[in-house]
Amino acid sequence: VIDMAGANWIRMAVTKADGAPENYDINLNMDVYDARSAAADDWIFFGDSISAGAMGHLTLNGVPSFAQLINAHSPDHFPIEEAGATAYLTSADGAKHIATWLPLFPGKYVGLSYGTNDALGCINPSTFYDHYITMVKAVLQAGKIPIISHIPWGRMPDIQRCAPALNAQIDSLYTAFPQIIKGPDFWAYFQSHQSLISNDNIHPTSVGFSAYRQQWADAMLTEVYQKSIA
Repeated sequence: VIDMAGANWIRMAVTKADGAPENYDINLNMDVYDARSAAADDWIFFGDSISAGAMGHLTLNGVPSFAQLINAHSPDHFPIEEAGATAYLTSADGAKHIATWLPLFPGKYVGLSYGTNDALGCINPSTFYDHYITMVKAVLQAGKIPIISHIPWGRMPDIQRCAPALNAQIDSLYTAFPQIIKGPDFWAYFQSHQSLISNDNIHPTSVGFSAYRQQWADAMLTEVYQKSIA
């Protein structure tokens, strides 16, 4: 959020990339919003590498950004959307850092999509639930709305063995906290579209990532914007 102090333009000057792997250059896709009202339609999606790969702003296989998908069915809305996910993170990482992240986010809707890496480590379901409780309570105490999706289906044996119990804990969260908006059921979706899971048996294919983004938009059009997508 920037105080424009009467100015009517923004100039962004980039002098250096940090040079870390996959951070060799700069790409900008920038929209400017009036913060007096736009924060009420402001989204961030926290999660792991699957969310990170899907919820950016580049068009994927013809599927535009989350904001553009929403706008196509709800012309009065063009939400702000941030891709806040980071590869390798687990629910424990989310619980540890959520209190640091939330003050940096001025918006309203907070997506939480952890669990694939938890399933790969076969975390105790009650521990997983406790981590999510920490995140949900932090989001609610910050005056924001949590949105939680189911863990995606994958072929990896540990995902097959351990993820269903973790998804059951997410169902318990829905019951315990009616303030939670239900995100997509990625387990059911990818189980029904197994060709969209890549050869690593964990991550979606390129087309699968774009489908993941589309599923988020479709679910939120129904749950938040009350728009039919039939």
